[in-house]
Amino acid sequence: FENIEASPCVPPSKADAMTQMLVREMRLFRDQFLAAEGEGEVSSFWLRKSRKPVLAVLLIEKASTVKGEPPTIVVQRGMNCEVSMPTGSLCAERNAIGSALASDPTLTRRALKMIGVLGLNLGAGGEKPATTPTSVAMNGNEGEAGSQVGQKAVESSAGLSSPTFAETPASRASTSSEPATAASRPATELLPVQIRPLEEGSSVQSSPEAVASRDAPAASSSNAHSGRSNGRRGGRGRGKRALLVPPENKNANLTSPRKPKRPRTFSFDEVAVEQMMRVAAPPDRNPLAPCGACKEWLVKIAEANPSFRVVTFENSRCRNVYINQLM
Repeated sequence: FENIEASPCVPPSKADAMTQMLVREMRLFRDQFLAAEGEGEVSSFWLRKSRKPVLAVLLIEKASTVKGEPPTIVVQRGMNCEVSMPTGSLCAERNAIGSALASDPTLTRRALKMIGVLGLNLGAGGEKPATTPTSVAMNGNEGEAGSQVGQKAVESSAGLSSPTFAETPASRASTSSEPATAASRPATELLPVQIRPLEEGSSVQSSPEAVASRDAPAASSSNAHSGRSNGRRGGRGRGKRALLVPPENKNANLTSPRKPKRPRTFSFDEVAVEQMMRVAAPPDRNPLAPCGACKEWLVKIAEANPSFRVVTFENSRCRNVYINQLM
């Protein structure tokens, strides 16, 4: 097709009626071929060499036997066969032309209007892709671990945390997603002073500073010494905490072991699905140009019928076509 003029890739809806008919017949041929792929011997014998099927649809215009009636369009199918490579293969285009001539020996070259060529790929024996249970198990364990950590954080804020979670400041600093501020560094270093839950009836629990330290997770350095100087410097301690950590600027992320993650969103639009299919499937071979022998046949037909055209497709989905004018 070096010297053949081809139209730009266009959808079939913008082409003429005969081209639209050829596209419909090719889609029907493709669906029937793929549906019966594992039932016969296409992959085990007829195409065992290359495993690359090529489908061809030939449109033939025959004059009506009744005067005054329009001519009828006959559809002839063909596909390639590769039984023995040393003796050569039978291409889809020549198979369709030879079958049409065998069905009607009176066929002329001017009756051949156009031929469509589509390349496909054989499947891997109908096997389903293997799943990866390891990744599923890892995702499940990760979610379970996250829920357990979140449960510990809720219990800690309610005053019901386990002693191991409150007595290990390193674990709290490692699970926190926010960097420690100047006000939170002394509190994390002296966390053992703020062990919760407190026993009932104790003077520290009844003091107003203990209540304020329980309500404010990110306490300042004065919270560490609040249990020692409750009666002497209670007012000054509250003033320092108000200056360092204002009540309206509390950051809930300082107490949570991990930030809430954004839910993952997946796009299943038409473009995304087509890209996924291209990654999973073998590379598409369309548009497929004819071989040297088929090209010689098509040129000989176009010499007697200059309007003869060759239609190729952008991909196996047959959504866009290339119309090649030989002459």
